[in-house]
Amino acid sequence: MTRTRFLLVISCAGLVLPVSAIASQANFVPGTKHTCNLHLATGQPYVLQYRTFRWKKNDVEICTTAVAYYAPVSGEFLWQASDYTPDEYFRYGKNDSKPNCGGHPSGNSPVAGW
Repeated sequence: MTRTRFLLVISCAGLVLPVSAIASQANFVPGTKHTCNLHLATGQPYVLQYRTFRWKKNDVEICTTAVAYYAPVSGEFLWQASDYTPDEYFRYGKNDSKPNCGGHPSGNSPVAGW
């Protein structure tokens, strides 16, 4: 794992989950680690990472899907998170956490809403 990816993961986890949840309860959902190394039209490289965490808040199990965008040249970092109950995640969120690294057929960004 490169330093950039490590920092991206730590930053994303730190923003999405409270520190107490990370230390004691959060786990990555197996098979949800996806990374896309892409380039903007200007040629500037950027990284999209998709991760899903399973954790508990007030004894309620939650799945959080996090999508992070990082441009190492400019230092831009954006993230978006969606919380689901485990049932909602397996019905709806599971497919949303699978990126299309080759680009979106519509020509838009592979991250919905960006």
